[in-house]
Amino acid sequence: MRVIKRLVLISTLALTLQGCFSSDNTNSIVDPVNCTGVFVTSSIVVLNPAGTPLDSVKITVQNKNSNRYYDLCENETCYTNQQGAAAIMNDAFRDHLKEEGGEIIVTGSKDNLSFEEEFEFKPGVCHIQKVAGPDTVTLSSNSSPSISY
Repeated sequence: MRVIKRLVLISTLALTLQGCFSSDNTNSIVDPVNCTGVFVTSSIVVLNPAGTPLDSVKITVQNKNSNRYYDLCENETCYTNQQGAAAIMNDAFRDHLKEEGGEIIVTGSKDNLSFEEEFEFKPGVCHIQKVAGPDTVTLSSNSSPSISY
């Protein structure tokens, strides 16, 4: 009977510790993480020169290290409910950020107005996380966009 109790205890302990190892195959013990099923999207608000949120801005997102372009509008994930909001990164590209680094260049244009801004994201344990970059950009007719943090 003691042998069975020990086997049950060892099996339970082994299964419990299995969830405490990182998934990067280093076998280092980390805090267990329960990721949510939420799909995270990071957005900016684009303003016209008068300071009004502007919709239908053409947004391009490019990885600074690999020069890869990310299509955030694939499966309509780039649309938001906030006026003037434009998606610039989402969880669909989390693995790309791990492989290629998280520095991205975002450009936007509408009519004769444009902006260009750099952002940095990290893949995070479960979701993307914005490290650097503005929350709001203003389109301008020159190459010096106005930025609000």
